[in-house]
Amino acid sequence: MAKAPDPAELLAGNPDAIAAFRKLLRAHIRGYFNRESQIHDVSHDALLDLLAKLDAGAQPKHVHYWVLNSANNAVRRELTRLRHQAIEYQSSVHGPRFDPADHASLLDAREDLRKINALLADCDEVPYRALAGAVEGRDHNEIAQELGISPGAARMTLSRARAALSDRFTAQQKIDQLILLARRAGLVGDAGPEPPSSATT
Repeated sequence: MAKAPDPAELLAGNPDAIAAFRKLLRAHIRGYFNRESQIHDVSHDALLDLLAKLDAGAQPKHVHYWVLNSANNAVRRELTRLRHQAIEYQSSVHGPRFDPADHASLLDAREDLRKINALLADCDEVPYRALAGAVEGRDHNEIAQELGISPGAARMTLSRARAALSDRFTAQQKIDQLILLARRAGLVGDAGPEPPSSATT
């Protein structure tokens, strides 16, 4: 990973620092949008977010992660705005004066909504990075600085991510246990090795 630009220089208004941070933001944001005007606007929104946090006293230790978090937040805001537009359009064409000629546009709006929802899910990387930080031994204050969020938000993010991970493993263990019992009872064929011992009683 290349050396990160200096946040202090960004706050001071150094043109080279501004260009460097804008480049980092655009590199991530262009993965979500095709239109140059949209990439420009979302990048500008994310840059203003970085400046506001620095002005409020933020001192990020892991600048690349901090910038990525700001980019994700800006992407999420824009996708949420587009999602509202798609939902409003679907509601309008389903109104009392629905024109069959609008059917193709409705299908386009539904496809846009599907893509937007997928992108929203994809850009929500904060819980995974918070968990990775915890695994590496960092506390919630360090994780908060890394991700550019408050310590309280970091603590809540970690708690929710751990709960989601626990639920996922618990659900998989229940499935493995049912498959194991079904095989032993002869209800299903033996399609492969038995589930690992963690699923046994």
